[in-house]
Order: sequence, then structure tokens, then C-alpha cells
Amino acid sequence: MQETTLLFKQLCIALNQSEWAEAEKYATNEKRVANRDELTKKIQSVFYENTADSWFKVLSKNGVPSGPVNNIEQVFDHPQVKAREAIEEVSHPTLGTIKLVKSPIRFSTLNVQTKAHPPNLGEHTEQYLTTELGLNKEEIYRLKVNGVI
Repeated sequence: MQETTLLFKQLCIALNQSEWAEAEKYATNEKRVANRDELTKKIQSVFYENTADSWFKVLSKNGVPSGPVNNIEQVFDHPQVKAREAIEEVSHPTLGTIKLVKSPIRFSTLNVQTKAHPPNLGEHTEQYLTTELGLNKEEIYRLKVNGVI
């Protein structure tokens, strides 16, 4: 039995829908893909019967790979995110203090930190045009007048 078919059978058992695993139209991955719209609606209707946490437990117990999809608040409040100190606060000139995700790189002798806030639209345009492209103030002024920047 192919791995995907085995996982599908485990999913059907976990959802208490073992008859799906026996149906010819779902017998192979190719057939499940061909009948995706119908199968997706069936699976969704079952999932609506319980909470995400509850389904995660049921699926895990039945060997079906799964995991939660968190919203931003849940991500920031996640114990692993807190334990890794993965969030840092940065001052932003128009938004005040904002939370950003820290670099995941961690070394005992290196403290990687964000050096600046996310820029506002166009905040560094002139600096970039001057330092990286070598444009002078007159050339930058012409770009502004012509609506290029």
C-alpha cells in the first residue's frame, strides 16, 4: 500500500469515516486528486464538528501528521516562541513600539539584534540612489519631478 493511501486510511479512521477509505473513487492518490472538491467538502464538514485542538489530538493519536495554524496573537503567545525569546520590540517613527520576529540564529557569543525599524515607503530612496547608484541631488530631483520616485 502506498504511503499516501495508508495516511488517507488513517485519516478516515481518525475522522470516523472508514467507508471513505473503502470507496473506489478515493482508492489512490490520483483518484482522490480527481475527486478533490467532493472529498474536501466531506472532510471540512467533519472538521467543523470539533475544535482544532481536539482534531489535533485525534489525528496525532491516529498517526496522521497535523499541526495547528496559529494567528499572529497565538504565535506571539506560544510557549516555544517565549522560551526562545523570538520576539523583540523595536521603536518605529510612525507606529511607536512594534514587535518583530528576531533572527533565529543563536550563538552563545553572538547576540543578533535588529538594527533598525522596518522602513516606511520611500524612507531610504534618496540615500540608496546616492550611495548605491551614485546619483546627485539634481538627478534625484528630476526623478521626483517626473514622478519616477
